Amino acid sequence: MKKLISAVLVCLLLVLQVFPVYAQTSISSNWVADARKASPSDWNFFTPFDWDAYEAEFGISPAAGSLPDVTTTASYKDIALVLQYYDMSSNYKTARVTFNSSYYASLSVPSDLARIDNIQIRVGPASLPAPGNYSVKMKFSSNTGIEYSRFLFGSWKNNTNATTSASSTSSKAVFSQFSGDWSAVSTVQIGSGVYLYFNAYPKNTGASTLPYGGYVSLEFTKTTATPDYTTAGGPQSSQDIQQDISNSAGQIADNTEAINGTLKELIQHISNQLAALWDQMYNFMHVPLVNNDNARTQRIIDRLDEGFDINVETIDRNFHDLMANDDKNTNTVVNGFDNSKFNSANNQLQASIDVYDKTETDIFDSVKGNITGFQIPDFTSNVQVLAAVGFSSNYLQRLFNAIGLFNLPVTVSLVMIFVLMVLGYYRVRN
Repeated sequence: MKKLISAVLVCLLLVLQVFPVYAQTSISSNWVADARKASPSDWNFFTPFDWDAYEAEFGISPAAGSLPDVTTTASYKDIALVLQYYDMSSNYKTARVTFNSSYYASLSVPSDLARIDNIQIRVGPASLPAPGNYSVKMKFSSNTGIEYSRFLFGSWKNNTNATTSASSTSSKAVFSQFSGDWSAVSTVQIGSGVYLYFNAYPKNTGASTLPYGGYVSLEFTKTTATPDYTTAGGPQSSQDIQQDISNSAGQIADNTEAINGTLKELIQHISNQLAALWDQMYNFMHVPLVNNDNARTQRIIDRLDEGFDINVETIDRNFHDLMANDDKNTNTVVNGFDNSKFNSANNQLQASIDVYDKTETDIFDSVKGNITGFQIPDFTSNVQVLAAVGFSSNYLQRLFNAIGLFNLPVTVSLVMIFVLMVLGYYRVRN
């Protein structure tokens, strides 16, 4: 029994020795980074452990507690992982890959590699913020656990029609490394149109350092602190602004010229197509039509050439017969019309008008003396009549005011009566 218990304990100890990492999970998470970086990429005799899936499941960071936390604010589109090396002929060369949308990149072994100089994180203008002072944090989480001998931080700026401005420093940024991961922190005054770079120099400069890959994190935070480092070319100046405007205008002009060229080619192509279409229409439609018309015209000409007789006397006789017939029809219309009924109706209308004029004259003569001899009586001598007129006027005035808006039709009616009376009097007087 004791032997059985001893054997079980020995087996447990062996299991713990083979899988020590599982016993340390609750104490530290750095074993994940160490274990994944200790696994050579060329081990093909077993299925490699999926460290990324394990980290995602248990929330373990490969550099937890070792390097500063960095929240990425920069776009990945202008960040590159660069290998600078010497080839077999001691020529200095560069290999470059851009980071993908997951901020991951990997460098393979160049075929002519002799010695590695440095591994660089390069940040272009499209991934940099607007000119100003910023707190800059960069962290690279490497897939391999290598060591670095030194670090360098710098920048350069391409000047139009002039040499490139460049500057670098190893003391204006705080660098840290842990199990292949490394970071840089600094306060930087960023100008316009510059490139930032962070260089790490591996201790092992041979090909065994490659392939080299990992994830980058880059954070820019606006600050009012005094910068530790000013990028190449100095801070943004009015000349830089004018140059940016000029470059943009030049780019717009180039794009416009390219568009104009494309439009010219398109218009020329359309013109050629229309010309070809017209040729086809002319050959299939117009040419047969012209040939047909020519044939018909030739037939008419041939018929004319054969000759024909015109009887002038027959034409003249027919013309005179036509004119005589027209004269006969005209005479029938003019002289054959019976207008006696119209004349009788006209005479009756004239008699009615004469009766009306006589009646109107008699009426006017009967009233003419009264109208011409009429005189307005003098009411000033009759006080009672004047009082009655005043009372009636006041009563009508109050009644007129009391009816409100209805006084308008009354006023219009009185005006119309007065106008009609004047018109009638004028007609009688004349």
